Amino acid sequence: MSEPKQYALAAFASALEPWIVALKSFKDQIGLMPELFQSLTNSNNSVAMRRKLVIDNLPDGTSEQCQNFISTIVENGDLQNFSTILAWLESIAAHGPNVNVVSVTTSYLLNTEEKQHFLEKLKGIHGDDISVLFGVDKDIVGGVVVTIGDSVVDASIKTQVESLANSLVSS
Repeated sequence: MSEPKQYALAAFASALEPWIVALKSFKDQIGLMPELFQSLTNSNNSVAMRRKLVIDNLPDGTSEQCQNFISTIVENGDLQNFSTILAWLESIAAHGPNVNVVSVTTSYLLNTEEKQHFLEKLKGIHGDDISVLFGVDKDIVGGVVVTIGDSVVDASIKTQVESLANSLVSS
């Protein structure tokens, strides 16, 4: 007999699947057409025009709720975070709504071994029920920024330099 949680997770993932398909398609469209991204992020374009661009670049049959979701991201000026939003949804679909999603940001793309090292360390601290998203932000210069829930551990070189500069100014 299967565990009831597995049935629930399967139903949850299945319910999210059409949204994930639509969001991936939209992400691909933005990647293929930089002018689309520019039009969607240009606040001089009307909300109605940007909404039409969203709808026109989604697969046929995308639900109105999903269209509204993406339009809200665009209207709130958060389109630059679209890939991260999609990655979170994929993690939640794979592991359930209560999964601890951990974001690890470094100044360069980690290799498989480095990612595995982070994963093992984080599972040792937070347990096996985590999903880790790896990102790159060259502005942090070096080090790492780890976010889980509302907690942020910022061990980046950028933050260390800023902290040192602030302490020198206030001395």
